Amino acid sequence: MQWGAQTYALIAYMRKPVGEGMVLLMEGADTTGVEADCHLLTDETRIKGLYDRLGITTGDRVPDFEVLLRAKLLRGFVHEYEIIAHRILPQ
Repeated sequence: MQWGAQTYALIAYMRKPVGEGMVLLMEGADTTGVEADCHLLTDETRIKGLYDRLGITTGDRVPDFEVLLRAKLLRGFVHEYEIIAHRILPQ
């Protein structure tokens, strides 16, 4: 990886298409994109920011959603990342 490179990732949380329950999907343009997903999902401060974007608090039901991340890389590792878009999926 070169200095200043970036990658993209997607997190989706939605109902299973068949049966009951929810599914969490994490995908990236490459493995470092998935690394950025993991950083977001394991950082309480960033989760709070995601909840703010979704208009919920920690006690509320989490709606079905998709989030697009952009991650900046340094020496091939995620250096910083940000949510660049989100949408709440219809029920």
